[in-house]
Amino acid sequence: MVWRKATGKTDVLEAPGPWLGIKRDLEDIPVSSLSLARGDLLCLYSDGLIEARDAKGELFDMDRLANALEHAASHHESLQTIADEMLQAVAAHAHEREDDWTLLLIRRAA
Repeated sequence: MVWRKATGKTDVLEAPGPWLGIKRDLEDIPVSSLSLARGDLLCLYSDGLIEARDAKGELFDMDRLANALEHAASHHESLQTIADEMLQAVAAHAHEREDDWTLLLIRRAA
């Protein structure tokens, strides 16, 4: 996902190729590029975040993660604070933690 500072909105991007860790050896790894404007945030995450379930079994899902990113990035500059707020949103939703929750935020500074 990419949070665009100019619009305050999140673009959910399709990731080409195999997921990391799905296979030991990868034969063909596609190469792609992405443009970030000043202040944009790239958000990489593990599936444990979007697959976190509440007591009724409802997934946290991509929309909720995108909304959490939009809210946190619109209100905070610190990447640590943004990540903490996003993880708190998942924790508030999740009935229990069944998988890893991994989040990596990268901001274009210049």
